[in-house]
Amino acid sequence: MLKQCVVCDTWFDARGSAKCCSPECKRERLREWKREWQREWMKDPEYRERQRERQRERHRERYHNDPEYRERKREWQLDKKFKALQTGIEQFLKEKKCKKNGKTGRN
Repeated sequence: MLKQCVVCDTWFDARGSAKCCSPECKRERLREWKREWQREWMKDPEYRERQRERQRERHRERYHNDPEYRERKREWQLDKKFKALQTGIEQFLKEKKCKKNGKTGRN
C-alpha cells in the first residue's frame, strides 16, 4: 500500500501501520515525539503527579498479586541494603588504615 511519510512527505510502499519511509525519518519522528512529550511533562506538575500515582498503584497491585514480583522486589531491596552496608564497612576500614599509617585519606 502506498502511504505518505509523516516526516518528509515522500510516498513509499508501506507494510502494516508504517508511518515513516526510512529509519532516519523514524528516528526524527521519535525525537520530535519525545520533545513534545517532555514539554508536557515539564509544564504540568499535576500531570506528573497523576502519572506517578498510576505507577505506584500498578506496583502496589502487582506486589500484592504476583508472588514472583514480590520476591524479586524483596531481593532487590536486600541487595541494596547489603551494598550500602558493604560500602560503609569498606570506607570505615580505609579510614582506619589511613589513620594507622598517619595519613588522612583525603586529597
